[in-house]
Amino acid sequence: MASPLPSRLLSHNNGRFSVFDPNNPNASPVERFDIVSYSWGETVKPYNCGIEGVNWDVIIARDKLEDIKRLMVTSGVQYLWADCVCINQVNLTGKSIEISKMYEYYKTASKCHILIGMPKVWNPQEIVDNLQLLDHVLSHMGGAALASEARLTQNVTNRLSMWAEKEGKEWTFPVNKQTVRSAAIDLGVLNCYSTSVNCVRDLFHNFYFTRVWTFQEILLGKNITMWGVNPRRISCIGALHVWMNLATDSKDKAYKLQAWIENSRVLKNEFVSAILRKIEEDKPVPQFPADSSQGSQLREDRHH
Repeated sequence: MASPLPSRLLSHNNGRFSVFDPNNPNASPVERFDIVSYSWGETVKPYNCGIEGVNWDVIIARDKLEDIKRLMVTSGVQYLWADCVCINQVNLTGKSIEISKMYEYYKTASKCHILIGMPKVWNPQEIVDNLQLLDHVLSHMGGAALASEARLTQNVTNRLSMWAEKEGKEWTFPVNKQTVRSAAIDLGVLNCYSTSVNCVRDLFHNFYFTRVWTFQEILLGKNITMWGVNPRRISCIGALHVWMNLATDSKDKAYKLQAWIENSRVLKNEFVSAILRKIEEDKPVPQFPADSSQGSQLREDRHH
């Protein structure tokens, strides 16, 4: 027996959005629907959102609602369950009933989209490639060697040079270039490492991952896909498990880079020690704790 559909779904068809009851016998048949997980941010004064079928005022910020619409357009999703318009948030009785059903909604949805606001939208494959470059360099070059004289191909040497020459805001390692030069450590290695690790760390430090409900929705959702969004761009940034693997790989590179620097020196001067301290700070990796409530209904004390 098929799982029951939600009492409301947000529909998109050729730029037109509407909310409808898919269980109504007069409604178009719905074979599948997706669900979106996101952080609300601050609620706003109730207003008319202008979406057909939403005959109550909504309290989500207008830009957040527009982001959800952009997600549907960009991803090609026709039917989506989004609590901001599929639940009447000002009707506390109805809201309580719908929240009690959210366990089934997340389990039934074909795909769970995680919508994350971020200043810059990253391509995870670029981070994978950069970490792979680091692995290659660390295994073919000593920690105090010159890249131009090491056993590296011209392509790898050029890539390291590109990372070393990045200026201003593009230099991301938290120790200035002059100190790194004084430590006799390759600039390109440290900047490539830091840029890659910062992307992973910044993602998991996003406000979205501080929500109590985030972990429950991740555990219940299927085919979890993450989307980065800002006022200029919305783009798929890959599956959640890809980023979890990147978090582990980032930790792996922190250990390897630290050993790479230490093993090439008998004594460490203060510049080298300062750099090693910064790498030590990168070792923690994001962990999603086991949710003791898995298998039970989502709690009704939801906070957006």
